This record gives sequence, C-alpha cells and structure tokens, in this order.
Amino acid sequence: MSFTIGNDLFLCCNLVKANFGKRTPLTLLVSTDGVNFQKIMDLDTHDGELSYPCIKAYQGGLLVSYTYDRHNIKLLELELIRD
Repeated sequence: MSFTIGNDLFLCCNLVKANFGKRTPLTLLVSTDGVNFQKIMDLDTHDGELSYPCIKAYQGGLLVSYTYDRHNIKLLELELIRD
C-alpha cells in the first residue's frame, strides 16, 4: 500500500524475494522521486504473517494498519519528523 504526503511517497510492504514467500517483516519505505525507495524502518518483525497494510495520513503523521496472522488487526500511529 502506498500514500503520498507532499512530495514524499510512502510504501508499506513485505520485502520478500519469492512469490508467496514469508510475509514478514512489514517495512515502511519512502521515495522523493517516485522511483527510488529508501527503507525507513521495519514496522513489525513477528515471525508470522503480516499482511494487507493500509496507510492513511493524519496531522503530520501516518496511521498504518495491517493484519497480524490473519486473526487480529494492528494499528500504528507514526509521527513524521522532518529535518
């Protein structure tokens, strides 16, 4: 799932190398040009399935929700700090 704030494009995904590979960790990335992405952080590293992320901008931050082993939904509130 991706979302744009200003000129920044945020992407939340599982960086896996195989189709139907592990769905962990769940990673947040950012791009200023829409082509090249830089990893910001791993949002969750649980050794299970972290899937179906959704990103929503709010008052200078991001809300990120995702399923946790397809049994629960987690919600993270992230504050964006600009240099």
